Amino acid sequence: MAALWYTVGAIAGAGATWRLGWLDRTGAAAAAIVGALILGSTGSAGGVPLAVFFVTSTLLGRLPGRGGGRRHAARSASQVIANGGVAACAAAGIALGGGGGMAAALAGSLAAATADTWATEVGTRYGGRPRRLGFGPQLAPGASGGVSLQGTGAGVAGAACIALAGAAAGLGVGAWPVAIGGTAGLLADSVLGGTLQALYRCPACGGQGDVPRDACGVRGVRVRGWPWLDNDAVNLAATLAGAAAALCVHAFRH
Repeated sequence: MAALWYTVGAIAGAGATWRLGWLDRTGAAAAAIVGALILGSTGSAGGVPLAVFFVTSTLLGRLPGRGGGRRHAARSASQVIANGGVAACAAAGIALGGGGGMAAALAGSLAAATADTWATEVGTRYGGRPRRLGFGPQLAPGASGGVSLQGTGAGVAGAACIALAGAAAGLGVGAWPVAIGGTAGLLADSVLGGTLQALYRCPACGGQGDVPRDACGVRGVRVRGWPWLDNDAVNLAATLAGAAAALCVHAFRH
């Protein structure tokens, strides 16, 4: 019966975030499924870190002064799945008897998603012009693969926040595996974003970005990376790396 009420709560929460404009219709539907799997399998133990990720990331994204010229729109289903899909799969594993290992994977994936989002939002506002992978040429704020000291510090803090939230909520996983997993996911995101993620250059204005069509409306020319590896795919890979790293550290400690 408790699982049913948690599922109803997840659906209601997704509807509320849609009404607030934080999610579009597809994003709300995806969030209802992700939330129902996590809350139905773990209750508040998994719901607390999930809520911390979503609320803090959304609020950071709406602070003024974001660099890079990009504005936040309501999150779509692809964005929700990219950030929460691995956690939902881990929750399903818990429901099937996966135990502590799956709990570590769940929290590690959420820590990676939080670390990446915090790093992006803080880095684009306060990190100046980042460098590609931290030591390469300077990039525009918010560019994929760009690394700054401020953004990295915020990302590590985000991973630690999820680790502490999961431990406090009784998820049954130590804070260190989750924090390490989140940091590993942040590193994976930066490496993939700076090497294999598709990069496009606008032939009209010369601007570069990770989407085929530039802000000026002209279709860009791909200059680097795999065309199918967009930002959502990189985020999904990063959360998978965070889950795997947390699972490995948890298994080693036990």
